[in-house]
Amino acid sequence: MAKQIILHVGTEKTGTTSIQEYLSAVRPALEESGWLYPSSLGSGPHIQLTACCLDFSPNASLLKALGIASDAQLERHRERVLKRLTNEVATSTSNKIIISDEHINVHLCTLEILERLHALLRNIGTITKIVLYLRRQDRLYMSMKSEALKNSLFHVHNLKDPIHTFHVLPYRFNYAKIVENIQSAFPKSEFVLRPFIDSPDFDVLADFRHTLRLTSLPVISQAARQNLSLPNAAFRSLILIGALASKRNDTALLSHWRTVLNLVANRFPGPPARLSAAESAEFMTRFQSMNRKLIDEYPQLGSALHSKDLDTELTGSYPPSNLEPLTLSRAISDSLPTRAANTLEKICFDLSQADDDYALAFPPEVRERWEVIKQKNLQSH
Repeated sequence: MAKQIILHVGTEKTGTTSIQEYLSAVRPALEESGWLYPSSLGSGPHIQLTACCLDFSPNASLLKALGIASDAQLERHRERVLKRLTNEVATSTSNKIIISDEHINVHLCTLEILERLHALLRNIGTITKIVLYLRRQDRLYMSMKSEALKNSLFHVHNLKDPIHTFHVLPYRFNYAKIVENIQSAFPKSEFVLRPFIDSPDFDVLADFRHTLRLTSLPVISQAARQNLSLPNAAFRSLILIGALASKRNDTALLSHWRTVLNLVANRFPGPPARLSAAESAEFMTRFQSMNRKLIDEYPQLGSALHSKDLDTELTGSYPPSNLEPLTLSRAISDSLPTRAANTLEKICFDLSQADDDYALAFPPEVRERWEVIKQKNLQSH
């Protein structure tokens, strides 16, 4: 009897890390219940398997992350990963296999490449179920922006035109195409589409456990994992501070950037970074028709994709405000190493004195690139 494969494919920024950490932590209990979460693919995300489906390109970010620099290396990677996975599945007494990787939706973005994944997995079992979470596009967008800021990617933030970042709809936002491709590549698999709801009351891990009927497994506290949430009130100032530090190559501060973010998140708790109500409404106009069709077909998505305003729900008791750089600096400098604190104070002072803090923080070539993107957006509408 063929083993059953349950494929959890994200999407990104829908609690996938929490799910993967949980599955890794309860791996022995899973096996006792007849489930295999393959250790040969790591704790998750299972990017090693996703990479096996790609063609080699020196610009492929996933291959770069795995240190794959040639066709030959990619072929050796495929052979090694598939051999280990096949051996693990063959020696396991479990009848059900969980594979989880949100990067499938980013890197396996055509029907042809998804069919490669299907072909690879056919060698170890039958894909009986595919689980996909969808999050409202403006929330996904800002979550990605927040992640970029955490990773010191400052030049992706256009503070003057925050929603003018693409003139061609990226695949990761095109939920209709994602759904179409998955259904076409895995036509005989049960397709489970779940909403990711931006609400403090929504527990994606509990939802995932319920969806796969894993509720008998032990509940493990997620308190040890602090998913850094950058407050909306500090978001603009953090972008300016980081951009100016990068422009000046102030390594004394940049080397402690993650510490700065943690201090800010702890000192200024509040709702996460998000577009303004007007920006959100404008951003979501391009998705309304697509989302309505998805909700018609999958009513459970209404709680996630409906374009109602969630600001009140997310804001709670925290009034919206904007923290100025100097206010932020004074609140956290004492907790930083001396050189980092001095650099932060100097940057924040310079920003406070600038006639145009935006022009001070970002190099001309970055601002010119944003203007080109803006013009392309205007021409495409």
